[in-house]
Amino acid sequence: MGAMGWYCPLILRRRVNPAPATWIIGTLAMNLAMISYHAIPGRTLIENVTLYAAAFEITIVLGVLAMVLWRSGEFKVAFDWMQKSCLVVMMVAVVYWAFNKEQSNVTFWTTQTLLVVAYIATIAKAIQQRTAFDSIGNWSFIFAGSVIGTIPAVMMASPYGIANSIRAVVASGITVFVLVYFDKRNGGSRWKDELETLASFYRIR
Repeated sequence: MGAMGWYCPLILRRRVNPAPATWIIGTLAMNLAMISYHAIPGRTLIENVTLYAAAFEITIVLGVLAMVLWRSGEFKVAFDWMQKSCLVVMMVAVVYWAFNKEQSNVTFWTTQTLLVVAYIATIAKAIQQRTAFDSIGNWSFIFAGSVIGTIPAVMMASPYGIANSIRAVVASGITVFVLVYFDKRNGGSRWKDELETLASFYRIR
């Protein structure tokens, strides 16, 4: 949720240029997980709250991004060949899930596949453009949340939780590394720009 408060102002002020496929695929994956796993009996309150919060946060980010792209007339041109390729993989995964969702573990692994592809869309765009086009702060929030999320997974010895945590930590860690790497190559101004934009947006000074 902290990431949403950090990220959305940067999108609204056009200080970042996110890969739209990342947020389309991620939103689909998180809402699919929320709907599917909510039906499992015996879920605790904290499990439900965190699942709903994650789905809500990513849906809001996608909504803000889509609105900005649409109003600026950039919605169509925002999808390069890599973005389109990731969306094709998304559709194939969803079709597979639709025909096999009653089988054990299909929803879990479909969700994991979608989330990996979502990260690939952002990582590939950074490598293609050789620039830190996206928010280092936002992805650092996600990486921190992924690391913290490993604690209950390990304590509960949950194979699904551990698999999800490994995927989340590795994918978000690579994303942060790539963005920081290109930011440093291009002068290292991303952090300063993000902080100044947020200060202006929230009228801190």
